[in-house]
Amino acid sequence: IKIAIINGIGTGIGDSVIGLRALQLFHIEISKYFKEVTLDLYQTPYNVNINRKKLYHQEKIINSNITLPLTLEKIYEYDCISDFSSMIMRDNFPTQNMIDFFLENMSIDPTAIEDKDKRNFIKLNEKIITTQQLKFAALEHDKRPILLLHPRASVTLRTMPDMHIKNVIE
Repeated sequence: IKIAIINGIGTGIGDSVIGLRALQLFHIEISKYFKEVTLDLYQTPYNVNINRKKLYHQEKIINSNITLPLTLEKIYEYDCISDFSSMIMRDNFPTQNMIDFFLENMSIDPTAIEDKDKRNFIKLNEKIITTQQLKFAALEHDKRPILLLHPRASVTLRTMPDMHIKNVIE
């Protein structure tokens, strides 16, 4: 099956990481029914960003990442078109956590996926991994709990209010 996904996995890098995990889970689910699955990701020029392109490029389930527009002639090459445009206008956007929101919009029941399988997985280069491992080892040595948090999001609705940020970042 050949599927075109239009604006499917967010505009910000955080949304893209979460959306990419949802897309990986979508690929796993659809692969149960089809021997070969081709996913092409189409995005508006606004959503095309060099960091996201790098992130998508290293994900093997994405056949190609293409900037819109998508011509009518090209549409006929696909078995299925999934258009996730205007996601923030959907009723479930402000009420669900992001991974469940993406899964539901990809026709996957979020409760059918175990929480441990919803965790984000991104590939990092070796230099970054080594540096981060040293930082985590130092934190673990201090026996302090580790919480990774970024208080800002691409959408105001999902951004931590400024009055709380100063209390969180220490």
